[in-house]
Amino acid sequence: MNNYYKIEISGKNVSHIFNRILTEKINIFDVSYKKDLITLSVIYEDYLKIKKLNTIYEIKIIEINGLKKYKSLYKFYRLFIILFLISLVFIYIYSKIIFKITIDCQNEELKSIVKEELKKNNFSIFTFQKPFERITEIKNLIKSNNKDQIEWIEIEKNGVFHNVSIIERKKEQLENDIAKHDLVASKNGIIKDMYITSGEILKNKGDYVAKGEVIVSSKIKKGDEVKNIVDAKGKVFAEVWYRVKLSAPLKTKIKVVNGSETLLNLKILGKKITIFKYQNKKITEEHKKILFNNNMFSIHLEKTNTIEEQEKAYSEEELLKIILYQAEKSILDNLDENEKILLQKTLKNTIRDDKMYVEVFFKVYEDIAYEKEFINEEKTD
Repeated sequence: MNNYYKIEISGKNVSHIFNRILTEKINIFDVSYKKDLITLSVIYEDYLKIKKLNTIYEIKIIEINGLKKYKSLYKFYRLFIILFLISLVFIYIYSKIIFKITIDCQNEELKSIVKEELKKNNFSIFTFQKPFERITEIKNLIKSNNKDQIEWIEIEKNGVFHNVSIIERKKEQLENDIAKHDLVASKNGIIKDMYITSGEILKNKGDYVAKGEVIVSSKIKKGDEVKNIVDAKGKVFAEVWYRVKLSAPLKTKIKVVNGSETLLNLKILGKKITIFKYQNKKITEEHKKILFNNNMFSIHLEKTNTIEEQEKAYSEEELLKIILYQAEKSILDNLDENEKILLQKTLKNTIRDDKMYVEVFFKVYEDIAYEKEFINEEKTD
């Protein structure tokens, strides 16, 4: 990029130097001629030639265009640019720091306990704000550590300020927490394993139990006399049975990714500005990634995947595998740790109206005990 200088030549009889410029075949343009004053534009090399021709005339630069101009502007505004960038960094850091935490609780002792719990989790003023997942984790941890005193806790964020609201647990709630329970069968099954920590065992390993039957009683008896009432606790693993019926078409439509586009968006004062606009009439899926966010504006990337629907035809073998997998998954999704499928067997497999119908039998090792509150009828009367 050439640098163009707009120069001004002044003095008596400036026509003399103008004639010399023409004689030297110096390229000039945008010439303005007045008495004792000439204004013209030249490139930098020709400006130096004119300076050499000068003897008695005053030559000064009044404007610079081209790369030189931008360098000059940057040099002139450099301090402002640096201060502006520093201010952006400062605003960003300011928006990410906690400046005030208020705890809404009438119980001063509990208020002090929560304050200490927050400090243990690095949640205090002049520390960086925590993401939503971490705040949820801190809330649950404080409630778990103080379950006898806290019924409910919430941490609300308002910019750089945070408010902690607490509902104190009352005595009536504490009494309910120590209510006594029986261990009852949640479904029919054959008991395989028992791990009981308290209560009187009424059923044993190998026994069949029906749904609703008491497996472990809260009443501790000696003969026919009730000696004590405890809270029955433990796990009872039994063999239980399920029949799962599923169907699926031999032909179906599947979604296939066909290209993607990354968009850079700016959101300021509630208004979204898309720098790159992408339009497609096909089905799309969007995944957003926030690059910067504060109370005034945010910058985020959106990756848009273009999805096409295509028809997929399955063979009977392929479709059966898919259905059996879905049936197994429907069982596994409802099992906890230490629970498992003991047996899986296909009972029926038929095709009708371009659809496959499958019935699957499952034998499952599962904890069937649930706590049912024991009501002392003698005390009630």
